[in-house]
Amino acid sequence: MEGKTEEEVERYAEVFRERYKELNDYDRIIKNIERGESRIARKDEIMKAIGKKLDRYKNPWLELKIQYGQNKGKLYNEECDRFMICMTHKLGYGNWDELKAAFRMERQARKEKKLATKSSTPSKRPLPRQAESPSLKKRKQLTMDHYVSSGKRKK
Repeated sequence: MEGKTEEEVERYAEVFRERYKELNDYDRIIKNIERGESRIARKDEIMKAIGKKLDRYKNPWLELKIQYGQNKGKLYNEECDRFMICMTHKLGYGNWDELKAAFRMERQARKEKKLATKSSTPSKRPLPRQAESPSLKKRKQLTMDHYVSSGKRKK
């Protein structure tokens, strides 16, 4: 409860447990409390599952593998999905506004990087694709680490 100390909340809960039947619509109130507790438990389960998945990788921001099954199509991009899962773990499940903002920032950073690359490339011909060098992977990770460490984690 916002604006209340832990002791105040505990005292309130104790009195509520003793006297809740004095309320006219206590059945409805109890059902709402149970529904809220269930949502909190589900959110905790999801966060634990995401944490377990990410713990399997040394660097989940670059290495996380996502199983799509038959649904993989043009709508899914493993890099974006990896970013979404890692950011959900960082920000907390349910903080969708913060996640949207993180996506916007990431998209803007990619756009600026692309523009900078275009302006520094003398030829208009696309360069042949090659495997990423370890140093490029390291730079990408350092950029992502900087981005992640600069955000505020909410619980």
